[in-house]
Amino acid sequence: AGEESRLVTLKSSEVNAFLAEQLRSLKERVEALKGTFPAADTGKVISAAEVQIMVCLRHIQDLSQYLVDGVDCIEDMLRQQLTSAIGRELTSADFAAYAKYHNRRLFRGEFAPRPFCYSVRRSTQHSPEGHISIEEQQADGSMSEPVYTMVSCASASAPMEFALNAATTVRFGGERCLHAWLRHSFSGEAPGGAFLSAQARQFSSFIVLVGRISSATTFEPKHGVIVQNRDDLRIPLLLEALPSPKEFRDAIESLSPEQQAFARAFRAMQLESTLFAVLVVQIKPQLERLLRLPPESLTKEIRLTQDLTELFLQYQIPADLLTA
Repeated sequence: AGEESRLVTLKSSEVNAFLAEQLRSLKERVEALKGTFPAADTGKVISAAEVQIMVCLRHIQDLSQYLVDGVDCIEDMLRQQLTSAIGRELTSADFAAYAKYHNRRLFRGEFAPRPFCYSVRRSTQHSPEGHISIEEQQADGSMSEPVYTMVSCASASAPMEFALNAATTVRFGGERCLHAWLRHSFSGEAPGGAFLSAQARQFSSFIVLVGRISSATTFEPKHGVIVQNRDDLRIPLLLEALPSPKEFRDAIESLSPEQQAFARAFRAMQLESTLFAVLVVQIKPQLERLLRLPPESLTKEIRLTQDLTELFLQYQIPADLLTA
């Protein structure tokens, strides 16, 4: 008796009794309508057959609504239980914080996600010229923080290049880092904005180029800026979520072959343009190479470095006039 009192589900016999009563009441309703409306063979626009179909469809609609209401009630009950267990409703920022905690326990130190924040410096023996980071504005309005990314860094095995114009191409090497950012958001919640942050110290300068990687050896810059003398630059990043492969296949399934071919070609172009890239070029080492000076000659020459930078930027002095 104690076990039966704890049961919260109906027995099979009780379910069968409910189904039998439903069938009986539906048949009774249908039989009652036969005497109210003309028979189907009378040729009337509205006969008993049409009315019976409408009654059955209305009954099916009511059953569907009862099912939806029941599922919503169960989901709301589970949501309230989970909220009571945690203490408050979770946001995407809370889930991101949990992911950081979980990743610290799951990954080894060298493989754990790290904040996208890097010092711009010539070497570990030199003071930073500034720093660059990608930060996300939290949806709850709290202070922005650098995004955590999975990263793999390696020295350049072959130089890459980008075009300044149709006649000038620049090659570059250095350390390269590939990042993967897993962004968390809930449906119906507007995600916080992401932005690229670049800050320079006093008497320091560097160049920041943003664009995309179009091939294994080509970088296509879209925008560039010189960050110098305590500049604090924030560039908003416009992020768009592309459909997953399954969502894309389902979306184009009903299209014509020509439309599917166009959609696949356009998606291929979108996927090719999704590899966002940031290139940082330090100015002092490039000035030393341009002026044929020994390495680190301009490290402590603050006034000279400022004057040279002004000549190149403000007056567009050709490099040939400054070299021996």
